Amino acid sequence: MKGYALVNCTVYSPREKYEGVAICFNRVVKVGSENEVRRVARALGLKIYDLKGAVVLPGFIDSHMHLAGLGFSLSLVELDLRNVYSIAELKAIVAKEASRKPRGHWIIGRGWDQEKFAERRYPSRWDLDEVAPHHPVFLKRICGHVAVVNSLALKLAGITRDTPDPLGGKIDRDDRGEPTGIIRESALRPIYSIIEQENEDYENAVLRAAFQLVSQGVTCVGAVSCDIEELKALFRLAKKDVLPLRVRTYLRYSSFAEVKDVLPVDFSLKNVSIAGVKILLDGSLGARTAFLREPYSDDQSTRGVPVVKPEELKEMLKTVSRYGWQPAVHAIGDAALELYLKILKEIGHVNRPRVEHASVTPPDLLEEMRELDVVPVVQPHFVISDFWIIDRLGERAKYVYLFKTMIKKGLKVAFSTDAPVEPSDPLETIHAAVTRGEGLVKLFEITPGEKLSIREALEAYTIGSSLACRLENMCGTIREGSLADIVVLNRDPYKVNLSELKNIRVLATIVDGRVVYGTLNLKHP
Repeated sequence: MKGYALVNCTVYSPREKYEGVAICFNRVVKVGSENEVRRVARALGLKIYDLKGAVVLPGFIDSHMHLAGLGFSLSLVELDLRNVYSIAELKAIVAKEASRKPRGHWIIGRGWDQEKFAERRYPSRWDLDEVAPHHPVFLKRICGHVAVVNSLALKLAGITRDTPDPLGGKIDRDDRGEPTGIIRESALRPIYSIIEQENEDYENAVLRAAFQLVSQGVTCVGAVSCDIEELKALFRLAKKDVLPLRVRTYLRYSSFAEVKDVLPVDFSLKNVSIAGVKILLDGSLGARTAFLREPYSDDQSTRGVPVVKPEELKEMLKTVSRYGWQPAVHAIGDAALELYLKILKEIGHVNRPRVEHASVTPPDLLEEMRELDVVPVVQPHFVISDFWIIDRLGERAKYVYLFKTMIKKGLKVAFSTDAPVEPSDPLETIHAAVTRGEGLVKLFEITPGEKLSIREALEAYTIGSSLACRLENMCGTIREGSLADIVVLNRDPYKVNLSELKNIRVLATIVDGRVVYGTLNLKHP
């Protein structure tokens, strides 16, 4: 189809408000009043769709998520452990999976959180050994920075009581020095090295995730921590022209090191492009591995761990910058963020530096972020999930997830979900940003002024994420000349009660001018 026009609708761009939009091939050619759009449509011979009062927005851009990881989490291959509330329940799930799989086959899962467990402790190798002694078991915590494995998995990875803790990682041990099965951060690498996914599995995982995302109105993602196999799968899918959304990839540094002299950075508007490098600087608050200036309030023995040494981080950033790639540095703790900003200042010019998460941001660091024009890529749903945050940080919780303050300071805030860590649905993310967990989590009482307006939340999910992914406003907006990446909703997020935000339905998702989900032949608003 050459193109079409959408009329009898409300179009937000997201600040301006219009009555219709005309699309020719993959571009917006007119946005304005219904009469203006109809006139252009007739002149160009475009089909006209009556949306019967529906709402049209720029497509949501999830600037930080794990695309293949989301796909694997949606498959029957990986156990979903997010709603498990005891170690006994966890063991029952693993036992059931073990009964279905031949001996020696891996049991993989993700999503458990020891803070939810009735036993109020971490699971151990011995818990898993009781129910799956003949299957290697690997279960990641919800944050992805910690996992529990059983004895067979430890044996296959060559991890014993004599294995030293690597830089930036830790193997938890009992009083006798025996590994408990809890593995943290870089100590997970030996496990990852023996868990292999077939190429076809990667393609299926990416497609599975992509089709869920477009059903939720997501038109573009920043695929972070992308490895070589995922990158190959993305290129194959793009060549087959079956990928329903736009993907900006941010490779792991190790993968970047492999391809930097072969594959150039690619800021084009193709469906799959290479934008930058994801560098892990610290861990997570939930696992107490985020690197803090001061010890954790609920564990004075630690303030977390930096995953790389300062001099290594400096060399990594200099290399990324020299090759023209964009750095996306994971820095959750204030000490990690401080280190990153210090090195950015020393290096000088860097291609639109991103900071992933930017969770703990005291005033001095926010000011430095503004001065260095660092883009904070944040996850509003963490406000809901991190219900234990005050226990972890005490008084410092007043510096956590300060999205409103960031915007007031002029920072270009980008929204994301970190899926599969958090739900991939943008409307859940927006709900978290505008309610801040009011009535659900105590953090709201400490930072009540940080709730965003609907407009601010939508802009962060569109314009902000577009800038973070270096799409240069070609996505994230509906204006003449922009790419036709659009979502059609059944209700107006500006007009519904906040409690109803999560109930808004996606009627259609358009990427590059193509309807990739739903239909434009609407029978009702």
